[in-house]
Amino acid sequence: WDPATDTCNPKTPDCTQTTDEQKCLADPSGLCDWDCVSDSCVNKVCMFTDQASCESAQNDPACAWGDGANPLCHKKRCTVTTQADCLADTACNWDGSACAETKCYKHADEVTCNLDTDCDWDSTGCGLCVEKYCFDTHKDKRS
Repeated sequence: WDPATDTCNPKTPDCTQTTDEQKCLADPSGLCDWDCVSDSCVNKVCMFTDQASCESAQNDPACAWGDGANPLCHKKRCTVTTQADCLADTACNWDGSACAETKCYKHADEVTCNLDTDCDWDSTGCGLCVEKYCFDTHKDKRS
């Protein structure tokens, strides 16, 4: 019950209690999301619909604006401080001193990802736009 508005608010789910990816994504509240890095169900963040709100540190410093289809506002990744942890996430790249999102991670959907010649859509796991691999050497370009 919200006494300020004198209305009943739906209970916000504790998404972290769900351990199954399909159940997490099917949560009727729409407030749960599957985190591929931690392999767990988490509460959705970064649900802003405009760039200014998304990128405002006052609202949520963990958000970044991307391009492509919804969701345009996405959780900022690549905040780890070691090269090994950074390269463990396919959305991240180590620049020699810091971890940063790859240029491909900003593409929020398969169509815009595939339009970028440096990127490939990884449909395994969470479906992320990742940098293309160097097929001639079979090495990840990020390392």
